[in-house]
Amino acid sequence: MPQAITAVYENGVFIPQMPVDLPQHTAVIISLPTVSRSKTGQRFSALLQEPLTAEQIVIPSRDELHER
Repeated sequence: MPQAITAVYENGVFIPQMPVDLPQHTAVIISLPTVSRSKTGQRFSALLQEPLTAEQIVIPSRDELHER
């Protein structure tokens, strides 16, 4: 029977937040929620840009600053 547990991802490892009754080296399937960093990043960028836009200051994007 499937069991849901809560775990924290830290330094490349999932750490269960409760005891898990599994033998060592048992393979498991982990379903991850969709985490969107772009919304947070866009919101943060917008907050930074507001006073700059009001003063008509333009800051180039990372891609514009660095050649690929």
